Amino acid sequence: MVHAVQEGRPYADTLTIVPETSSLQSPFPDRPLQILPRWFNLTTLQGSNFDSPFYDHIQTPLVRQYNLGIQWEFVRQYVLEVAYVGSSGINIMDYSHNINSAHLASPSNPINGITTNTAANANARVPYLGFTAQGLQQNGFDGVYNYNSLQATVRKQFSRGHAFQAAYTWSKNLSNVGFTAANVNDPNDMQRQYGLTPYSRPHRFVVSYQYELPFKAEGALGKLVQGWSVSGLTLAQQGTPLTLQDSRGGTVYLGGNPSSVEKGSSTAQLCAGKTYNDILTQGGVKDRLGSVANPSVTRFFNSSAFCAPRVIGDDGIATASGNTGIGIVLGPGQFNTDFSATKMTRIGERQNLQFRAEFFNIFNHAQFSNPSSAATQINGGGLLVNNPLFGVITSTSVNPRLVQFALRLQF
Repeated sequence: MVHAVQEGRPYADTLTIVPETSSLQSPFPDRPLQILPRWFNLTTLQGSNFDSPFYDHIQTPLVRQYNLGIQWEFVRQYVLEVAYVGSSGINIMDYSHNINSAHLASPSNPINGITTNTAANANARVPYLGFTAQGLQQNGFDGVYNYNSLQATVRKQFSRGHAFQAAYTWSKNLSNVGFTAANVNDPNDMQRQYGLTPYSRPHRFVVSYQYELPFKAEGALGKLVQGWSVSGLTLAQQGTPLTLQDSRGGTVYLGGNPSSVEKGSSTAQLCAGKTYNDILTQGGVKDRLGSVANPSVTRFFNSSAFCAPRVIGDDGIATASGNTGIGIVLGPGQFNTDFSATKMTRIGERQNLQFRAEFFNIFNHAQFSNPSSAATQINGGGLLVNNPLFGVITSTSVNPRLVQFALRLQF
C-alpha cells in the first residue's frame, strides 16, 4: 500500500512505500483499487505517457471462398485438373493497431495549441493526450485480405507399379494486416498497408512420384533385386515478399525510432530517380550473398538505391515516412529434391524386412534464407535499410544434403 507522509501529515509530492505483507490471519489484505490519472503538460511536453492496448468492439470476420475447376482424363488413368481458387475476407482482426500517431500541425491548423512539428512535441500532437504517439493500440477488426490463384495439376493414379503428380500454383495474396499490424507509415491510412503478405509464394511447382522397380529373379538373386521402390519430391518456388524499412523514418509522427511494426514504423525511402527495379542486384543468389567484413562484396539488395527519409520537421530532425510500399520485392527462391529408396524382403509367410535410404536435398543444392538477421529484422517481416548488415545473407533455408538409413522388421 502507498502512503504519502511528511512530518506526520499527508503530502502529495512525497511518497513512502509501505509494504503490506500477508499472514495466516490475513492472507488476502485489502488493497484499494486505484486508477492512475491521465495527464499532459503542454508547456513542458511531459505527461503520463501511457502505453496500452484495448479492444474496440468484437466482430465476426466474414470470409468468402469461391472456386471453379475442370477435370479431364486425357489418357487412361491420367487426369488434368485446372482451377481458379479464390478467397477474400473483411473484418479480419487487426492486432495492436496504433490509433494515436501524431498529426501535422501548422499556424493555421494548430493541434492542442501546438503549431510546429518536431520529434519532441509528437506526444502533444496526438488525438489522445497522455498516451504516447506509439502507445494506444486498438485490437480491432478492420483488416481485409484477397487471394486469387490459378492451380493446375496432372496426376496419374497408382497402377502397374508407378504413380506421379505435378502441381503448379500461380497466386497473389494481398492484405492490409499481413505484417503483424497495420502500423507501417501512416496507421490512419489502411490503404497504405495493403500489399503482398509475407508468407506468399507467387509461383510454386511441386512434383512427386513413386515407382516400384520391375526387377525379377529367382533364388538368392531374387531376394536381392526384388522388392525395390523409389519415390521423391521436387519443389521449386519463388521467395517470399519483403518490406524494406528505415528506423530513421516517421519520427515526426511517432516521436522516436520504432522498434517493431506493432509500435509503428516507416518503410524505406528510394532516392530520386530510383524505382523498385533498382532494389535487387543482378546475378545468381550465390554471387550476391554479401559480406559483413567486406562491404564491397555484392549484396542481395542495392543499398545505393535508398536515401535517408525526408526531413519535414521544424526542428530539422523529424522525418517523414518512406515512399516504398508493402512486400515490394521477393527474397531468394527455393529448389529442392528429396529422394528415397526402399527394399522390402519377405521372410517366411508373415515377416518382412524393410530397408530404407532417404536423401534430403539429394543434390546438395544451396538454398538461402532472406537477407536478415537478429540485427536487421523488424518484428513482422521488415528489413532495415539503415543497418550495416542490410542485404547480407547469413543462413540457408534448407540443410545441406542429409542421408539417413533405417532397417525395420515387421512380424
